[in-house]
Amino acid sequence: MNARAQVLAARRASLLLRSQQLRLQAEQQSAGLSPAFALADRLQDGWDWLRAHPEVVAGAALGVAALRPRKAFRLGWRVWSLWRLARRWRFVGQALQRYF
Repeated sequence: MNARAQVLAARRASLLLRSQQLRLQAEQQSAGLSPAFALADRLQDGWDWLRAHPEVVAGAALGVAALRPRKAFRLGWRVWSLWRLARRWRFVGQALQRYF
């Protein structure tokens, strides 16, 4: 092995060691974020479950509509307005993507 190959091999070994140290350091420093990630995972699991069982959402909506019709109407109106706003902003975002 020539001198250049030896230098490159030594440099590679030191970089691999440094990379391993940085990975361990990042793992130790992010240990405090574990509860937040666990909560985010539970929320994602709940959202996935709701998407797989839309009948639960429909049943809850019908229950609220039967017990409190005015409140259900107001809530439905707000949800519909937010949905329209989100669709409008999504359209604006798509239009802006063409230019930027």
